[in-house]
Amino acid sequence: MLRIPGLESPGKRHRSWKTLEKSWNSEVVVLEFSISGTSIANWRRNVNVCDRAVLLLPDIKKYILAVTTGKYSKPNNMSYEVVRNNCTSDSLLCAKLKFFNSVAKQISPFLTLYQTEKPMAPFISGDLYKLLKALMKRFVKPNVMKDLTSAAKVSAVEVSSLKSESLLDYSKT
Repeated sequence: MLRIPGLESPGKRHRSWKTLEKSWNSEVVVLEFSISGTSIANWRRNVNVCDRAVLLLPDIKKYILAVTTGKYSKPNNMSYEVVRNNCTSDSLLCAKLKFFNSVAKQISPFLTLYQTEKPMAPFISGDLYKLLKALMKRFVKPNVMKDLTSAAKVSAVEVSSLKSESLLDYSKT
């Protein structure tokens, strides 16, 4: 779960939250990112959490800088260390979050449609084909995509052959 550093114990919550509010000057409320299990609801919920994380990332970096320079005392917990290490060492964190968010938004309607008590099994093949083809269009060159005209052809694509034959389209990134 994505948590704010120093907020995992009840005794530290009030003090740490006030420190964060002062250092961030932000009105954005933090949401919890759920990675436990592969629940459909988690994917849909994480879209909003990821949007919020992208908004908060500059403020989190400011807070880490303020702690590093001694303006605020350093929280002595593992959450702070994990967030500090990931925010400072990964210069592509914002891009990764935005990429995850775009894929999650693309998958979300499919997940919502099939989270029902109705008998949807007869329709899953066609919808899954459309979803996979739409996701593949982001990375695979058009000359490969034009040959993928059925679910069987999409499922037969070897990812290793796409890499080795330079069939991935890096111009879209």
